[in-house]
Amino acid sequence: MIPKATICIIIFLALVACGSNPPPTPAAGEQPVSATSIWFDYQENEPRANETWKGKWIYLRLARVDLVETGGMVYMYMDSIGLNKIVLDYKNDQDVLDFNRGDELLAYCKLAGYHLNLWLSFNECRPVQ
Repeated sequence: MIPKATICIIIFLALVACGSNPPPTPAAGEQPVSATSIWFDYQENEPRANETWKGKWIYLRLARVDLVETGGMVYMYMDSIGLNKIVLDYKNDQDVLDFNRGDELLAYCKLAGYHLNLWLSFNECRPVQ
């Protein structure tokens, strides 16, 4: 019989190893998915959009940057008051230093979810080289 502590250590190491996997790199000719189209998928049918997108690495195109904040946060507003938005959270804060308002950007991100019917959040974002 394997001691309980050993099993816990093995599970912990497996989770750490799985969580640190880098995102895939785009295949030749692969086209990015528009963050706006994912937004509208959620507006149309949230359960189906969750099934399609949530928790998966996505080669993503953000049509424009509206705001860059400390902490690696990049926002694109979907309305005129900024209540509805798409949020990209970059794993490395240094990755957002060159972004400016109005820029289009490409990234690999995991979709975290659609929150309170107001914002679509992506995390672990990394720039595409």
